[in-house]
Amino acid sequence: MDNSGTLNHVVGRNAAVYTAAVFEDEKAAARRKLHNTRVGVMAFLVASCCALGAYQIAYTANGAVAVKSDGYTVLKDDTSDHKSAVAAVTKVSEESKKIDIEIPEICPVNMTAYSPIAIVYDKTTGKVLYSKNETEKCYPASTAKLMTAAVALDIAPDGYNFIAGNELDLVPENASLARINKCYSLNRQQLADGVILIGGSDVSYTAAANIGRLLSDTDDISADKAVSEFVDMMNTTARNIGAESTHFTNPDGFYDDDNYTTAKDMLKIAIYASDHDEIMDAAGREISNGKLASGQYYEWLNTNKLVLEESSSYYEYATGLKTGMTEGAGYCIAATAERYGHELICVVMNSDSGEHRQSDVTNLFDLSFEYINENCDAEEETDTDGETEESSMDEEDT
Repeated sequence: MDNSGTLNHVVGRNAAVYTAAVFEDEKAAARRKLHNTRVGVMAFLVASCCALGAYQIAYTANGAVAVKSDGYTVLKDDTSDHKSAVAAVTKVSEESKKIDIEIPEICPVNMTAYSPIAIVYDKTTGKVLYSKNETEKCYPASTAKLMTAAVALDIAPDGYNFIAGNELDLVPENASLARINKCYSLNRQQLADGVILIGGSDVSYTAAANIGRLLSDTDDISADKAVSEFVDMMNTTARNIGAESTHFTNPDGFYDDDNYTTAKDMLKIAIYASDHDEIMDAAGREISNGKLASGQYYEWLNTNKLVLEESSSYYEYATGLKTGMTEGAGYCIAATAERYGHELICVVMNSDSGEHRQSDVTNLFDLSFEYINENCDAEEETDTDGETEESSMDEEDT
């Protein structure tokens, strides 16, 4: 097959529909825009180039993504995406306010957890209900992907597609995978599903490289440098929200001595991540399936058994978030649940088994909701005018 001829024919045949062309001059092509049909065009062109076999993904100074096949270049002009990313970074820096978590001398929930590190937080009232060694250094495993997804979604412009490239070569051996390949394209929700629902390190690296390139102002940046640029933004965001005892070295939480956090910091990260609708949508579903933006069919199962109805670990009030496990980090989870009109976040770190992790989470949720049910309807809050009003609480569905 003459790949170049086929590509010319395909693009030429669709020239009236798609604002795209085959260019010899990348510099001139970088100034072209795909306007309203950009997302559909790129999905079509990426799929075509992949089908033709030979391809290469390159990036220009303005963030443009070029898919090459036998010397021809098909362009997605991301100049506007790059500008949007810069604006998004400014917005994130301004809006990622410090999250203050006050630990009471005596927490209202009394329980001896199996796990050495844990904390429970009522997001509705802003109160910590349980804590155990919450400031002790630990390792995040895949719970780090909460930060990865949140930062990527904060910076990626609306309608942005994440295209997998050479960063997939950086994914550690034995990491959890969504099994995407180079040239696959994911929209924002698919990116959230791939990072959070199935916990794919391959999708995490794809997110990191794409956003890292949008953030970079260099003419030519490698996958490794793009990922590093993104990880720097993860650390900046952690500091901005007050997770000052956290440091990331990679976008997927794979064990590294210098990749660490605390339960209190992970709680702040979970609060930050849970404010993203796409993350909570991904975290709460059992399955994600359909067609990627580039056309491939996929089906992913949630790794968080708390939301799987047929699992023995199913918890009926669970709404998300993210599990994690490595040999160095132990079994970890940042989980959310909602009942009586209160949203709780429970973080358990460094547990010695999946069973103890799940048992701690469900027991801590149950005791916390029991406390809420017995106490919150009797509590009164004083407003800024000195008036009081009885706090409301939804009744449990029967």
